[in-house]
Amino acid sequence: MSRYAARRISIGTSAVAIGTAAPGTTARLTLANHAGGEIVIGDSNVSWDNGFRLKTGGTPWDITITDGDILYAIVNTGSRDLDVFDFKVDL
Repeated sequence: MSRYAARRISIGTSAVAIGTAAPGTTARLTLANHAGGEIVIGDSNVSWDNGFRLKTGGTPWDITITDGDILYAIVNTGSRDLDVFDFKVDL
């Protein structure tokens, strides 16, 4: 099993899982939005009003998730691509 994965995920108006960490493990995610509109990041109940806004063309955002966490993303209309680099710290 590889310790890392790079992928482009299509994000729509329903929450899409963009990163997971199995129980007892840690994952580092780098998120880059080059898609032409904001993408909102949060938990499974993420909405346009309650999530963290990842601006278009900004500096990639690094986040660490651990112990069963799942990170989700949505957009307010249409769909956009999110680039995700996922590095598993503990394997």
